[in-house]
Amino acid sequence: MWHVRVMIETTGAGLTRKLVDALYTEALLLSDEMRDCFGAGGAPDAATLSPLLRVSLACESLKATSRLMMVIAWLLDQRGAMDSEIGVRAGRLGEAAETDASLLQRFPGKPRVVLASTLDLYERVMRLDRRVTREAEGGEAGARALLDRLERAF
Repeated sequence: MWHVRVMIETTGAGLTRKLVDALYTEALLLSDEMRDCFGAGGAPDAATLSPLLRVSLACESLKATSRLMMVIAWLLDQRGAMDSEIGVRAGRLGEAAETDASLLQRFPGKPRVVLASTLDLYERVMRLDRRVTREAEGGEAGARALLDRLERAF
């Protein structure tokens, strides 16, 4: 199983291309791990679970897939904004469905680890999204305050 974990590093100006690329690679590796874990053969040890827990596991795997797709889309959007010569502002990360931590603990080993890894990645990228948004809003507010001061001065 992969064990890549990218630490959140930003510059004063926001995200770096290196960070976005590393998170993107991590998301793709995790997507591959999801496919192996929940693909055509189903989750390992799922047959030993109660019917209700099997359905819960299936629902959580769908939530994890959605989280990963949101992360991947956000990272690709960030790449596009970085590559743009006209300074396009990237969009926000979508809101993911909640996962009950106590339910997660009831799943077998590998599915539990993979699902928890998608939560971890999503939460790290959500913190980045919030930070980038705060920096962008702060930058706009700072520029607006400077313009207001200039207008008052003249």
